[in-house]
Amino acid sequence: AYSVAFIFGSIFSIITIGLLGTWWGLGVAIVASSYTAILWNHPYALIIFAMEALWIAIALRRGKSNLVLIDVLFWLCVGSLLVVLFYGGIMHLNAQAVTIIILKQAINGVFNALIASLILYQTPICRIAGKEYAESSYKTLLFNVICAFLMFPALSLLLYQNYQENTSLNKQVATRIQKETKVIENELTEWLASYMNAVGAIARLGGTYGLTPSVQLQNELERINKLFPDFHNLYLGNKSGTTVAFYPPENEKGESTIGLNFADRPYFKQLVETGTPVISDVFSGRGGVFKPIFTISFPVIKDSRLSHFALGAINLDNLWEKLKNHAWKSGLVVTLLDSNRNIISSSDAIRKSLEKLPEMKGSDIITSVPDVFLRVPGAKKNTGLMQVWKNAYYFSNMPVSRTSWTLQVEYILLPMQKQLYASAIKGLSAIA
Repeated sequence: AYSVAFIFGSIFSIITIGLLGTWWGLGVAIVASSYTAILWNHPYALIIFAMEALWIAIALRRGKSNLVLIDVLFWLCVGSLLVVLFYGGIMHLNAQAVTIIILKQAINGVFNALIASLILYQTPICRIAGKEYAESSYKTLLFNVICAFLMFPALSLLLYQNYQENTSLNKQVATRIQKETKVIENELTEWLASYMNAVGAIARLGGTYGLTPSVQLQNELERINKLFPDFHNLYLGNKSGTTVAFYPPENEKGESTIGLNFADRPYFKQLVETGTPVISDVFSGRGGVFKPIFTISFPVIKDSRLSHFALGAINLDNLWEKLKNHAWKSGLVVTLLDSNRNIISSSDAIRKSLEKLPEMKGSDIITSVPDVFLRVPGAKKNTGLMQVWKNAYYFSNMPVSRTSWTLQVEYILLPMQKQLYASAIKGLSAIA
């Protein structure tokens, strides 16, 4: 899983060494291993496998014949050091990744040497090729059979167990994301509905107290603001978009907020066009507060035309706290996006309000859970796929009711990758 794969090209290079000699075998090893540069996105495995073939060729020329033990000696003396040098030193993989690569490549190499040994010594291929081995004895046969009876079931069981664990963990995470996305969307919808009702109550004040500035209007706005602390500010505006009541009555610069005109704002234009409540996209405030906000506005329609409206600007700091607490409990990343994919708020402190959410280049993999996907970043030159997978993540997108927003919930794959790698290391160590 996650770029840890067994390959079998060295079987053919070892057979070629036994039948045709060192240089033919080395050439086959280079050709067979060249695909790893595409598969794993770096040339270091090719170098290691070529060195393995050369080591085996030299040992055979010196009269050694036990291919399994020859290969074991390579991984104990040279192969492991090369993995540490290339993967740990040059590619800067962590200790867990280097350990699993050493174990996987060593066991893979020994397994391939065993298969090649069985083919060379226990089949008529050498006789057909006109090559005879004096060491093709009962002792070699017994050694290879014992190795095969140990390795085949152990590797098969390990691969099956890791596949089952991988499948189970993937489904658990995808199901949790699906569930949490629905829960968070429901909470957001209820929260927005309650604040929409509060703005609607302010809009009705225009019919009670009129559309001229008054102490009664200011007192009512102050009372509602105390009941709904997530509001930055509240105001009542006339049909031309000018404020007739505003709380607080002065902005952060000490300027009066009564008589400000917001007719050029997109939310006001939408309010006039639709005659329905509007939850805006995120934007930078300029009247009562000077930071990223979104607004909830509620119109009052008379004779099919806008009579007046009320508006509340939402404090994104409080919304961020809500998302952060939810993310902390669930171990997920929660991001709220507007219709332009600008970030409204996110539990990830790196993602700032008003910024565009960057698109990760890569591919989306469909999971067994509806509406949950796995996004894998695109490969980069000389960057191993194990590193690429560290940045992969599960995600689900859901529209937020009565808005043009999207709720995106993500789970970074790294913790699950570490868990699966730790399990694989235990299994590979037992086989080793």
